[in-house]
Amino acid sequence: MRSRRSDPGREGAREFQATVQAVAAQLQRAWHAGGVAAGVGTAKEGVAGLRASAAEARAVLAGLTADAAGTRVAVFDGAGLGRLLRDWYASDSAQAAVADLLAPLERLRADRADEAVRTLTAWLEEGGSAVAAGQRLYLHRNTVRYRITRLERLLDLDLTDADTRLSLLLACRARRLGVAAT
Repeated sequence: MRSRRSDPGREGAREFQATVQAVAAQLQRAWHAGGVAAGVGTAKEGVAGLRASAAEARAVLAGLTADAAGTRVAVFDGAGLGRLLRDWYASDSAQAAVADLLAPLERLRADRADEAVRTLTAWLEEGGSAVAAGQRLYLHRNTVRYRITRLERLLDLDLTDADTRLSLLLACRARRLGVAAT
């Protein structure tokens, strides 16, 4: 928890998220923990706002999937992307598209499919950077590159295409949110 006299804005929120991420990583190292998770609520005013922000942090923390690979810091989705993704996925055409995109992964063992989705999601969210995705997943960048190359062949998709990357990211997020069939 952190208090200020005024709303820190987006930059303050990003700074706070980075601080929480650093603390979670330190805790993980100090406790030799398999994974540490933290939730971050939005800035609010007063005691009631503090309670509301804590409730947001608990809600987003409860929605995190288990990730033994490292620390996870989830920020409350004030824009409602999770809600939009769930609404999008409610359509039959979106469900079919997700199933078609991820079908090759779903044929893998469950742990391999989860690893593939984690790797692909991190790589896509980090703008195709194997270095950033590797840091996020606690993997060497070459391991990330190897996995992405394998996934590109397995999925039979061109990951240089922006529309393909967006479709895959939406499908992976739907799966990780638990709205897609696993």
